[in-house]
Amino acid sequence: MRNSTLLALLLATLVVVGCAPKAKEPAGQSAEAETSYVITTRGPKKRVGVVKFENKATYAKRYRVGQAIVDIVTTELAKTDAFILVERSQLDEVLKEQALGQSGAIDPATAAQAGRVLGLQAMIIGTISEFGVHTEHTDALIAKSKKQVARAVVDVRLVDTTTGEILYAGSGTGEAEDTKGELLGFGAKGGYDQSLGQIALRASVKQFMQSLLDSLVTQEWRGKVVKVDAGRGTAIVNAGKETGLQVGDKLQVNRLGEVLVDPDSGRELGQEIGPEVGELEVISLFGQNVSKCKIVSGRTGIAAGQQVTLKERPAPAKPAAPAAASQS
Repeated sequence: MRNSTLLALLLATLVVVGCAPKAKEPAGQSAEAETSYVITTRGPKKRVGVVKFENKATYAKRYRVGQAIVDIVTTELAKTDAFILVERSQLDEVLKEQALGQSGAIDPATAAQAGRVLGLQAMIIGTISEFGVHTEHTDALIAKSKKQVARAVVDVRLVDTTTGEILYAGSGTGEAEDTKGELLGFGAKGGYDQSLGQIALRASVKQFMQSLLDSLVTQEWRGKVVKVDAGRGTAIVNAGKETGLQVGDKLQVNRLGEVLVDPDSGRELGQEIGPEVGELEVISLFGQNVSKCKIVSGRTGIAAGQQVTLKERPAPAKPAAPAAASQS
């Protein structure tokens, strides 16, 4: 009798204790582990925006999963400290003022147009194509258990705001599960655990994040000429300390073509990049986003509004050799 009681208590302990929500583990690694992303090159920081993802999942219509994905992607980007991220409120305001994305869907052309207004180099857009939770019940004579599994499928695209080109398109799938049990009416009970959805969304983002970062890093950094003083042989560029420009950086200047407009919708599609017209060298930084440059070549061809890219960065100075010890 005593052994039976102890066995029952042991079973109760095993069944009643519910597992905390957790992501399903991909082969070889934990989906919940802190992810470390690899940034292969370090140059000037690009200005990037993340737009609310379109929600195509019927189950998720009552949840703000589109905005949740924006928060997750923005957080992962911020961890790298390799980009300048625009505030979400600024993006929303521009989309509203320009009457863009009124249908709720943001396509590459719309994203590129909004990004150009804010001086961004790249925009991240996407859709939640699947999001849902299913429950599995197990009933024994005196014990019950309930397992909830959340699943999310997220599609993402990276858009070049100047050309309107899609630089990267990818997808991620994430799952999370939570198990609760009870014995003789005692134990963990409850409805849908909303944290499951967050865990599944985060797991889906982590599947494509490294590839997204690789595409962002590969994209060439760009800025603009603000002002030219041909008489003094100087020019002002709209990038500085925040961007990570350095004194001595050589910048290539290119003329920009006309903005291409869709004849049917009237939307801006992108802008062609024209020929090289000159070269600048950064001589001083002031403020957070301004650099003064000397005109190395193309004094008569460089004008405000033209594009600049990093052409050459001086090699870091070698540390001075230690002084030889004096002999007595």
